[in-house]
Amino acid sequence: MTGVLAAHRQLISTLLGLAGLLVLVAVLAHRLARRAGGWPVVRRRARHETRATLRAFAAPVTRQVQYLRRRRQLGRLLADGTAWPDAERALLSVATRTAGADCRPYAVLLGSGTVGVALAGRTPPEPDGPWTADSDDPRLWWADRPALAVEPEGDGTALLAVVGLDDRYREGLLVLLDLADGPPLTAAVGDPRTARALVQAVAAQLDGRLPAGSVLVSDGVHRFFPGEAVDATWRAARVRAAAGAPAVAVCAGLPGALETVPPAGPGGALLLVLGEPRGYARILEADRVGRVRVLDTNLTADLSALPRVVAGLIGTLPPAAPPGGPVSAAPPVILDEPDSELAVSALAPPDETSPARPPRAARPRTERKPFPARGPVGIPARGAVALPEPDPAPGGGSDIGPRPAGHGGIQPQPFDDADGDDEPGGGDTGVSAAREPVPHSGAAEAGAP
Repeated sequence: MTGVLAAHRQLISTLLGLAGLLVLVAVLAHRLARRAGGWPVVRRRARHETRATLRAFAAPVTRQVQYLRRRRQLGRLLADGTAWPDAERALLSVATRTAGADCRPYAVLLGSGTVGVALAGRTPPEPDGPWTADSDDPRLWWADRPALAVEPEGDGTALLAVVGLDDRYREGLLVLLDLADGPPLTAAVGDPRTARALVQAVAAQLDGRLPAGSVLVSDGVHRFFPGEAVDATWRAARVRAAAGAPAVAVCAGLPGALETVPPAGPGGALLLVLGEPRGYARILEADRVGRVRVLDTNLTADLSALPRVVAGLIGTLPPAAPPGGPVSAAPPVILDEPDSELAVSALAPPDETSPARPPRAARPRTERKPFPARGPVGIPARGAVALPEPDPAPGGGSDIGPRPAGHGGIQPQPFDDADGDDEPGGGDTGVSAAREPVPHSGAAEAGAP
């Protein structure tokens, strides 16, 4: 035995040292576990940290998958030729049934086979016909889309705009707001980047569906399109609306005239503002992850995939009948009045007794180069497809009718801002639907696309 121990002395010493080290580790681990609250607490913490680590690694992949799913669903619903007529028919059908009640419809939730209409008010009446009230929210009515085909045409008009996809249901539902009813002022607040993407997407839809020249965009809304000052843009929209033509002003801030005078009533010019509003307004609150919420309602939507989808389908959107029905061609609007005249009354219609201004000499036009396509940078989990380049086309008449796919106007930017500049300023530009887009000189000198 002594010979065996002497022959394996080195191995035995190593094993005894390892055993002592294991005992020491076990004792220290037990003492640490007791100080942490016991082994059950340690096991729960270990499971929590493991799950958090796995979620952190899987989050980018999950967001990308969700983004692609929302983008496919948005594209499928918007490409359906019956989506817009069905949404308008549903809204007008509910408006007819709630006439005289203390509520009115303000939004539509549209799926492939289901349509819902959200009501604003206190005491909605009991639904009838194809409509049924939601079990959790009596201000939300549901109906099957095939059942609406036999519904009579409702009175009035609706001006719908998509603000995102509501994915709280099994099937993602298209969220459309009616801008023709309710406050004429709609404001996008919250995260500057998300709010800007929302304003651009809504303005592009309106520019693609309304008669050419109906959407006037001020400076600071879109970086690739120059626009007039905010006060001049709003005054031009008011002049156009006073002439009986549809007009929507898209501004990077609230016009100064609204400090003392409220916006126009129903049938007048509509105002879409980036930033905090004043007075009676429809407020859309956006957060940094791409969610949009209609303030004081239960309506929420995901905006992240909307700019890309709208940019791809801008030329295929069906024309919309503006509030008030068909209109005749509007007279030309002069946008470069002196600022002193704006302070007199930016909301009053033009004075027909004032002498007409002499025509100005035409300015020489220079050849403009197209902008290269840009891809998104910054926030992850967004689409990597380049935004189509804007197709310059001068504004035409205001007759309602389908327009070709290359119709000029604004294109929504990608959700991510390439230079990280969230605030409107000299580097961002806007567009009038009646003007051709021109490159920004500062960006051209800096060599940026």
